[in-house]
Amino acid sequence: AQREFPHAVTFDGTYFYITGPAGPFDVDQAPMVYQYDSNGDYTGFSGDLSLSVTGIYPAGLYFDGTNFYVADAGNQKIYRYNTLWIRDSGFEINLAPQLGDPQFEGMAVSGVYFDGTNFYVLGENGLYDDLDAVYKYDINGVYTGNSFVVGGQDTKPSDIASDGTNFYIIGTNSGRIYEYDQFGAYSGVNFYV
Repeated sequence: AQREFPHAVTFDGTYFYITGPAGPFDVDQAPMVYQYDSNGDYTGFSGDLSLSVTGIYPAGLYFDGTNFYVADAGNQKIYRYNTLWIRDSGFEINLAPQLGDPQFEGMAVSGVYFDGTNFYVLGENGLYDDLDAVYKYDINGVYTGNSFVVGGQDTKPSDIASDGTNFYIIGTNSGRIYEYDQFGAYSGVNFYV
């Protein structure tokens, strides 16, 4: 396996891309993104995220059809990369003002979804489950003031996805995926993975 502790996955229509933090359990691994085919075989293609960002701790990954977006829990930022894993140095969303607010103490970005207009950033709070939430940012990275809490279903949400109508949050502790409507209300739908 290329990634000992995978944390995030995205799909470009042909390949899966897997990443995970280079953290305390895999200190010998650089923060990489690995490409797999639909059979689950590693293609040999990868991107080293640490070449363009110091201290990156990739916790979320999303592909919008053109670019990849990486949620960095180490620096509390969202970065954009092209399909060759070259970072767009002109694009960066700094989440620190929002996540660094004293009321958000202990918060770390753990997932990202982009709908073409807005970014939805999953923040996981290690101290207060009622602050595990999805925060909405506009295309310029400005926090809109809109958020919804997801910590009531699982105390360690780890990634976010959407089908264009509903949001899906992975609950690491329960091993379940939870469905929320477009306004952030939990639908009651969940399933084990």
